[in-house]
Amino acid sequence: MQRYSRWIGVIVLATIAGVLWLSAQSPKRSGTYYVYILSDDPWRVSTAVTMASVAKSRGYEVIVHLSARGVKLADKRNPNDALAEARQNLQALIREGVKVYVCPRNSARAGMKVPDDWISGVLRGVPETVDIQMRHDTQVVTF
Repeated sequence: MQRYSRWIGVIVLATIAGVLWLSAQSPKRSGTYYVYILSDDPWRVSTAVTMASVAKSRGYEVIVHLSARGVKLADKRNPNDALAEARQNLQALIREGVKVYVCPRNSARAGMKVPDDWISGVLRGVPETVDIQMRHDTQVVTF
């Protein structure tokens, strides 16, 4: 019986060590990094998406919101335009679980059929995004 309890102790310690090691590899940090993209300038958009990616890799919850001219980043009709690389990087973030909201009104103003012309995985902007922006643990950056 004592022999089994030793093995159980070893297994428990190994499990705890494994969990601690895994949590150190991908730290979950408190707070939300809210990236508000209003521009269609390729440099600004690329910087915004890169910053979102860095925040995600550092363990923060990341939310991207496309509004004004920024909605062009969600437009799938021109896959080889000046925003192509940033759009591909944004799609990678979506696959990693980042929520990307798109303003439907500004999309329509940009000539898009909502949501048919949007890239896969984006969400319709909703009034509740204001609640996320106003949380005490959210940092909003605008590009």
